[in-house]
Amino acid sequence: MNKLLTFLFLIVLSFTSGLFAQNSSSIWTGEASKWSNGNGTKENPYLIETPENLAYLSKIVLSEKKTFKGVYFKQTKDFDMNASTLPEDKKSFRPIGVFDAYQKTVNDKTQSFDESIPFDGVYDGDNHTISNLYVFYDNEDNPYASKEEKAKKILTIGGGGLFGFIGPNGSLLNLKLSENCTFVGGGSIASLASCSMGRIFNCHSAASVSAKDIFSAGIVSTILGGSIEHCSFTGNLIGTMTMGAICAYVDIPEGINVTGYETTPPVIINTFAHGQMICKGSFAGQAFGFVGSPFTMKNSYVSVSISGDSNGDPMFTGRFIGTFDKPIYKDKSEFDHVYVDKTVTVASAEALTSDGDKAIKGVVELSSQDMKTDDFVTKLGNAFVKDSSNKNDGFPILAENPKEPEGLAPITFDQFIITPMPVRDIANLNKEAEKIQIYSIEGRLLMTSSNTSSFDTSSLNDGIYVVLINRTQSIKISVQH
Repeated sequence: MNKLLTFLFLIVLSFTSGLFAQNSSSIWTGEASKWSNGNGTKENPYLIETPENLAYLSKIVLSEKKTFKGVYFKQTKDFDMNASTLPEDKKSFRPIGVFDAYQKTVNDKTQSFDESIPFDGVYDGDNHTISNLYVFYDNEDNPYASKEEKAKKILTIGGGGLFGFIGPNGSLLNLKLSENCTFVGGGSIASLASCSMGRIFNCHSAASVSAKDIFSAGIVSTILGGSIEHCSFTGNLIGTMTMGAICAYVDIPEGINVTGYETTPPVIINTFAHGQMICKGSFAGQAFGFVGSPFTMKNSYVSVSISGDSNGDPMFTGRFIGTFDKPIYKDKSEFDHVYVDKTVTVASAEALTSDGDKAIKGVVELSSQDMKTDDFVTKLGNAFVKDSSNKNDGFPILAENPKEPEGLAPITFDQFIITPMPVRDIANLNKEAEKIQIYSIEGRLLMTSSNTSSFDTSSLNDGIYVVLINRTQSIKISVQH
């Protein structure tokens, strides 16, 4: 009998030990090691089983400039990135990918350069949490910058975040960042991604974000296309210029003189932010700092207090958006069931934007109290549920385990068509455009025309060019004289 009881005890002990090991978190040593399971397909993804595997993914993207387009990864457990105990030279995690598009003067001419390395794979966090993560990114002063990087002494967009750059084919899914995660740096700092043109779905961050320069945000610093869906930010944000709890800067690639990326204007759906923001400079909004192109936002809300520092309130703040670059971008954006808290302190903001917009179609201002009612949950739609446990101060939260959509319908505008193709001399549009900009394939602006339905290419050499129309649609053309 004693032998039987001992045998049964060992079976139970073995089972519970295995169960505990399966659910416990893995602690980072500061090193990187290659994954050993999976083949990278959707059916059998590479398994990211340790923080060292995650660090290896970052290392291989940057060192080998490998984008992993079409490759799938899945995190298998919670990760403790151990920032509180690792030594200074090991605790900072380098973001996965980098958006390094910049301009500099060569032979008295301003030229565009793009040394970006996107992550174009699919990273599925499988609803696990990353905690105790520390990311420090600053071109001129960071622990892992090369001499060449430091020598640039220019600000790049695509800086600090778990991901430095999610490319147009990339996805980040089903991941949580805990409140003891910290993202610090010069500029272009956010928690989930510094720059994104891809899809971010069902990701939630309670992290702290701090930037000493331009562009700091809760979810994504710079969004240049793709989508953010079923995501949230409930952390704290500190910055100087161009700040938003969801995104700091909204645009399309051509809007910042970057070409060669196939993407669609940004779409943000079923997303919320609730937290605190300190802006030491200008252009801050509860949701976005600066909008440079039309975009779509639906079924979302923001309740984020904004304050200044000891020098006073920031300038050019809005209760919703810091500023639209042009009024037409507000008119062409699509907002539907978007809600803004009108009772939180938002510095000296007197309108939804610093441009003085008292009303924006599809955007509704409500009190904090109204946002905590059952009726408000109903208005937001099925993606939201009541905060019964008060973990979000009574504001609605997103339902757990949402079904991933097969694809989002991109925002569309009346499309322009250019004929003939290839273009000989005169290129014709099917209707008049407010503004036409022609770029070289390297991203250099060559020509600009306004209020016209045609343009002359006779001064251009034979080759491929990118035509940006009204900053909402880009078309590649072939010029053959």
